[in-house]
Amino acid sequence: MHREDYRLSPFIPSYPGGRTAILNDCTLREGEQSSDAAFSDEDRRRIAGALADAGVGRLQLALRADVAANRDVIEAARSMDTEVLILAFQDNWRTQVDRAIESGASHLNIINRVSPPLLQLAGLSVDDVLAASVSAISYGVECGATVVYSAGDTMRADWSTLELLYPSAVEAGASAVYVLDTSGVATPPAVSDVVRRVVELVEAPVGIHAHNDLGLGLANALAAFEAGAELIDTCVNGMGDRSGNPATDEVALALELVYGSGTGVRLSAMSALSELVASASGVAIPPNKPLVGRNAYTHKLDIHVKAVQADALAFQPIRPDLVGAETTVVVGRNSGPITLAVKLAQLGLPALDEAQAKRALDLVDSYAERNKRSVPDDELMRIVEEARR
Repeated sequence: MHREDYRLSPFIPSYPGGRTAILNDCTLREGEQSSDAAFSDEDRRRIAGALADAGVGRLQLALRADVAANRDVIEAARSMDTEVLILAFQDNWRTQVDRAIESGASHLNIINRVSPPLLQLAGLSVDDVLAASVSAISYGVECGATVVYSAGDTMRADWSTLELLYPSAVEAGASAVYVLDTSGVATPPAVSDVVRRVVELVEAPVGIHAHNDLGLGLANALAAFEAGAELIDTCVNGMGDRSGNPATDEVALALELVYGSGTGVRLSAMSALSELVASASGVAIPPNKPLVGRNAYTHKLDIHVKAVQADALAFQPIRPDLVGAETTVVVGRNSGPITLAVKLAQLGLPALDEAQAKRALDLVDSYAERNKRSVPDDELMRIVEEARR
């Protein structure tokens, strides 16, 4: 990646370089919890392999009853660390740990509910949660796995509870602890405050699991990083429960470009990875999805088209090929003669004279208004021929 590939605002603070972050991609667990998603075993293997090829540091997968199927996914992930979520609030948590170990997972993420609303629903006390958490962590360590601890619904918990649980988890053998905005209620300043306090509380790496219910998932993940978090949960295409989780490509690019933080992620693989997950899940990439969406580098206004022809960064934050994409010109409502001329040249068609261009743009406006979209190439070619006549 080269400096000329992107152009940032001079008002963004200068962050000290050298810090690294591990992205824990949860597409095969949290992502599959999206209401419309369901991965086949082959889908899971292909996605795991693609994540490994893209250089993502860790993969979290849902634990299936079929140990062989779990093992196949983990083997497809090759050199990646692989993590399984262990629900310590369920009676069968030992069975979960045993199955994860048998499947070959290198990391166990022990999670327990800690907020007053969830404790009340489960009929549990803080002491109950402490005992179950410590037992599950200790057992996972005894089984030879690397164990991390997640405090479920951290951002709605009492600090006194967190002050008890996190140090106890580390003492029991947890190698890292996670702050979870399970219900997507937090704001960046709140996340920064909690993460900073947890960083000061324990001598272990701190992670963040954010949700996007208020549209703040990415902002909260980055706020956590600024506050000292070293592990960040992500999902390809921002998939996940309800409104999803921070998108893997967006977190990786922001850390690399804005913070100068190494992640090991190969950014040029992001568009292909996004397409693969969209195809496997049946959940389309939103057109306005940052970085890899159809509209991310698409222009139809003369002033924008003219500018990006001269300078790719004039109306774009990065060169699209940085993430395996490209700048696109479309003709639609409010397009002018410059856009039309550039598009015709791209299609290998002769230029129009001024009168023909005006007729063509009138027809484009009519089509765009009638169909609520820009003009596809085949239709534009028909319009241009009609304008020539």
